[in-house]
Amino acid sequence: MKELFELKILQSLPFYPPAVGGVETQVFNLVKNLKEMGHLPIVMTSGHTEKSSEFSDVLRLPSINIRGTWGNLAISPTIFQKLKGINVDVVHTHTPARFFAESTAFFFKAVRKGTPVVLSYHQHNDDLGLISNVVMNFHNKMVMDPLFNHVDKIIVTSRAYKELIESYYKIDGNKIAIIPCGVDTEIFSPLRFRKETQKERFGILNETVVLFVGRLVEQKGLEYLLQAMPSVIREFNDTVLLIVGDGNCRNELENLTKKLGLQKYVQFLGSLPSDQIPAIMSLATVFVLPSLVESFGIVLAEALSMEKPVIASKVGGVPEVVEEGKTGILVSRMDVKGLSNSIASVLSDQNRAKAMAIEGRKSVIRKFSWQSVTKKTVGIYNEAINH
Repeated sequence: MKELFELKILQSLPFYPPAVGGVETQVFNLVKNLKEMGHLPIVMTSGHTEKSSEFSDVLRLPSINIRGTWGNLAISPTIFQKLKGINVDVVHTHTPARFFAESTAFFFKAVRKGTPVVLSYHQHNDDLGLISNVVMNFHNKMVMDPLFNHVDKIIVTSRAYKELIESYYKIDGNKIAIIPCGVDTEIFSPLRFRKETQKERFGILNETVVLFVGRLVEQKGLEYLLQAMPSVIREFNDTVLLIVGDGNCRNELENLTKKLGLQKYVQFLGSLPSDQIPAIMSLATVFVLPSLVESFGIVLAEALSMEKPVIASKVGGVPEVVEEGKTGILVSRMDVKGLSNSIASVLSDQNRAKAMAIEGRKSVIRKFSWQSVTKKTVGIYNEAINH
């Protein structure tokens, strides 16, 4: 197989930093590491040109942004016009956020044929409500099904997702590659922060901190974590739940907090810049991700890299990030009692919590380094080119 050592790669995705999100951060770090390896990535996304030199080489297309229960949607009327002027060795699109991935893949497979297309499938949405499920199932069958079957290679982050899309879309498994998300273990390092300094910085007075970081959307299962907190607080009354992130469920979650009488024990911090996430993680006594669906759970790997014990729903690719009893605790999704018991277990046994945290960082360094992830991704690009 012929390998190209200096690849021109188009990365197409609907949102990109400074926009906050797991996919956005992953692609930003992939682009950074591709450049360090000598490749030439180009990013095409929605929004307006950033003045910051860090994002000056990003193609940002004017777009109409729509929010729904399935997530955010960015539609750019000028995307095909922009694609006509792009010549690259390989195209890498990212879904499930709609429009950009489908439009880019369609252009290079149906209009300008010959350029190989790699698609990263970051998340499969279900349980979105009756109407949303009908719309999404229609879109999946009419758009995503042919898209999956026409792209050259598909990347997923876990074995669970490989099996899911093989079954759901009837795809040849040989077309699918498993490449986990990457973590910058130097940025997400416990050695960078003093806890007392960060408590003062964020105005946190409590001794015990339960932390959640993510979008405030139904799929993240935050209502179940809130319902678990009263029994935790009865046993550990100097505890605060910090919720970092924003989304269309924020008002609903704030109302639930009031209904449960948790105003003194829950703080909604909103979205924080990505460079503040390791700092806020340094405050955590335990990190909790109660998701209903999760393809990988990069925020879990980041918390593990910060040497924090984690508790998470046993869904999707999460068990491939968190080793039950060794680096964290897994509970069934929507399990309020399981969440409260697991949080209490971590808080009451600090020796066990510390042992899991130390083992967690070791596992991230071993499995999720960006150098390894980028090399594997370039290998898939070369496979697609030689397909």
